[in-house]
This record gives sequence, structure tokens and C-alpha cells, in this order.
Amino acid sequence: MPIVLTNGWPSTALELVDVARRLVRGRSSESYHTGCDGVQRDRGAPTRNGARRVRVRGAGGVASRLLLISDTHIPGRARRLPGAVLREADAADLIVHAGDWVAASVLEELQQHGEVLGVYGNNDGDDVRAVLPEVARRTIEGLRFAVIHETGDAKSRERRMDIAFPDADVLVFGHSHIPWDTVTPGGLRLLNPGSPTDRRRQPRHTIMRVQTTVDGPVYLALHFHLVELCFRIVKVRRNHQKATRQ
Repeated sequence: MPIVLTNGWPSTALELVDVARRLVRGRSSESYHTGCDGVQRDRGAPTRNGARRVRVRGAGGVASRLLLISDTHIPGRARRLPGAVLREADAADLIVHAGDWVAASVLEELQQHGEVLGVYGNNDGDDVRAVLPEVARRTIEGLRFAVIHETGDAKSRERRMDIAFPDADVLVFGHSHIPWDTVTPGGLRLLNPGSPTDRRRQPRHTIMRVQTTVDGPVYLALHFHLVELCFRIVKVRRNHQKATRQ
């Protein structure tokens, strides 16, 4: 269904919220990837047409910036959060963590850098589960975000998540350590930021930024940005690992 505006403008706040949601669910946002060379590239998927910019009355400036991270596995995979992650946290309006913190101290550290929306993962103990839910939800700039750690196998993920989260526009998840950015048949945006400390078979450690922007006085756009972290993991005593910048 096309977006229909009254005289070219949303006539009510609810109409504006509906426009924003359909920017995500209609596969009409920008998706970028920044590599360790510092070059930003258009990722192409799932939106090859670029951002859809919608006119909205009486708005201006950057609306919000989110940092998405998951599967930090501290201290098993790193002694502490990499400095690059903490700098991104300082720049974010909201930090979203999709579970497998392992150490509750990671949550406490992130809370010193900004507001945190998080869930527990399968590797988290009672200390983390006592303060975080299995599923978290937040409405941000009219978009309904949900967060969960595990979504099951990739083959039927999109179909199952459509059923499990019919009232969400964006679902952030983790567990696989594999960056993921797709849109389900029902229009739900699925985002996995990968891991900033345990890349497994991926070429780089990664995080993800999500930014909603109101540009000039009247245009709304959404940007999804996968960021590679440029450091290597080296072994230390007691079989733990730490992050070291190259």
C-alpha cells in the first residue's frame, strides 16, 4: 500500500508514526557498511533503492542514534570492552545489547556511558538474568523495536519471527555472532550486529549503528550502518583473550 499524505504532509501525529514505521517495514531505508579502511559503502541489501525521504511538518535535526551490540562474552573472549565500542556508546542516545554479556560488570560499564536496553542470553548467569529480561521492547521515534538473544536457525528465521513479533517494526537479535540485515515477508526488519569481541568465522568484529534523521525542517530518513572494528584478539594468561588495537 502506498503512503498517502494529506496535501503532501502528515495531518496527525499518528499519521506521521505510520509513515515512519512503513519506512522500515517497506524496505525503504539506507544500509551502509564501514570497513577497517574507513571507507563507507552502500551495503545494497535489503534496500537497493536508497532511503525514502518523507516530508514531515515542523521537525528538524537528528532524532536519535542507537548503538547495537551483542555477544560480548567477557571475560571469556576479551577482558574488557574495546575502546571503539565505548566511544560509539558515548555517541549514542541508546545502547542496545542482544545478550551473552557473561559478566554483569559489562552492563554496569555500559550504563556509565549511556542508557542501555538489553536482554540476557543463553550464556548469561543468574546475576545478569536478575536484572534483564528475555525480551525487551522500546518505541523510538514511533518505531517499535524488540530485542531478543536467540531466534533459532536461519533457514526459517524470517517466517518464525513474523509470527513471534507481529507488533514490532525492528527486531535486534544475537547468538550467531554473524551480522544480519534482512526484511521478513511481513515487513519486519531483522538486525544482528555480530560481536565486537568474538568474530568466530567472520572476517572482522562488528557493531551496528541505527540512526533516524530528520533533515532540514521536513524530511525523515533511516540509516542502518554495520561497522567493522579494527583490532585483533590475542591470547593472554588463563586462556582468556583481550582486544588489542592494530
